[in-house]
Amino acid sequence: MSKNKENMPEEEEEVTFVTFTDENGDEYEYYVDDTFMSGDTKYAVLVPVPDEDADEPQDGDEAFIAKIVVNDKGEEEYNDLSDGEFEEAKKAYDALFEEN
Repeated sequence: MSKNKENMPEEEEEVTFVTFTDENGDEYEYYVDDTFMSGDTKYAVLVPVPDEDADEPQDGDEAFIAKIVVNDKGEEEYNDLSDGEFEEAKKAYDALFEEN
């Protein structure tokens, strides 16, 4: 599977890639498009790395918000959100773009 990185951020920017593996062992690669805070919680907007071999979007080809937590080793992990966490994160993200 080759990836089309044409629609991704410019090379000069540092891009963080995250790979998720589902219960079937299928891997999905995302890049961090944006990060933001809501209270003391850090979130990331993860966008799928386009697959140039696919004619249509595949499962897992939607952007989503993940919570960033630091594990015991000091490494960042990207976790799914509960419905309540998603609503809070979405409000915080939308507020970044609201006009005053």
